Amino acid sequence: MIYIASPYSDPDIKVMQYRYDEVLKFMRFLMLQNTSPIAVIAMCHPLQLQGTTQEFWKGYYMPILEASKRMAVLMLEGWRTSIGLLDEITIAHALGTPIEFYTIVDGVYQVEHNPAGVICTRE
Repeated sequence: MIYIASPYSDPDIKVMQYRYDEVLKFMRFLMLQNTSPIAVIAMCHPLQLQGTTQEFWKGYYMPILEASKRMAVLMLEGWRTSIGLLDEITIAHALGTPIEFYTIVDGVYQVEHNPAGVICTRE
C-alpha cells in the first residue's frame, strides 16, 4: 500500500478543492501503475470536517501510515510549509518507510530525489 501525502488545509476553500482534485488524479496515476495507493484527503474531503485539529487527523492517519509500504509525497504548492504533511513525513521517516517525492511537469508525474535538500519547514 502506498500512502499519498500532500498539503491540504488552506483558508481558501478553492485551494483545498484544487488539492483534493490533484490527489485524485495522482491516485489514479498510481493505480494505473498496478499499485495500491491510499489517500486520506481523497477519503475525507467529501466529509467536510472543518475545525478538526492536527491531533484528530494524526489519530486517523497513523494506523494507515503504519500499514503502508511506502509514501508518495505530491509536491503541490505549499508542501514545504504544511504542518500536517511535515508530521506525516516525519512519522514515515521514523518508521523507516521509503518516501518518494513527485512533481508535476507538463502534466507528467516525475520523481524528485531529495528535492532541494529540504523536506519541510514549519513557519
